[in-house]
This record gives sequence, structure tokens and C-alpha cells, in this order.
Amino acid sequence: MNTVLGIDAIKAGRYADAEKLLRKALERATASYTSPKEGEAFYYLGLALKAQGRLDDAYAQFYKSTWNSAWRSAGYFGLAEILTTKGDFKCGSRQG
Repeated sequence: MNTVLGIDAIKAGRYADAEKLLRKALERATASYTSPKEGEAFYYLGLALKAQGRLDDAYAQFYKSTWNSAWRSAGYFGLAEILTTKGDFKCGSRQG
């Protein structure tokens, strides 16, 4: 539920609210497991952080989303956007 509310907050441009909701979703999802079932919350948390200009934090969340095949492409795209924003055009030159 927090993931859905976080996505809605992103769509409304309320990025700080989205961050809180998505962190809560991940807290619940990782309470008993190291990684949640899907990478969706990590990906959207990356979007919320990126929108707030917190690129290093966003990079870490996008990278975490890539472990899940359903979110791998979107996560790597988010990573690529951040790297190119920073002027890093060498593929694989940075690790998350």
C-alpha cells in the first residue's frame, strides 16, 4: 500500500512525501528478508530522490532495483541518466 501511495505522490510532484512512503514500504518488505520480492519500491524511491537532486542516494536505489528482472531495465536506465548527468560516459566505470 505504501508503494502505491508513494507512486501517487511522485505523480503529484510530492517527492519528499513519496520518499517517506517508499522508505516505509521497504522497511516493511525487508523486515524479514534482505531484499523484497520485487524491485519496484527501490526504483520509485530512486525516482523520488533523483527529483530532489540527491543523485548519489538515487543511484544506490536504482542499483538495488536492478537485482529484480522486472525492474532491471528501468533501474539501469535510471543509473545511466545519473551517470550522464554527471558527465560519466564510460559504461561500467562506476559501481553502486
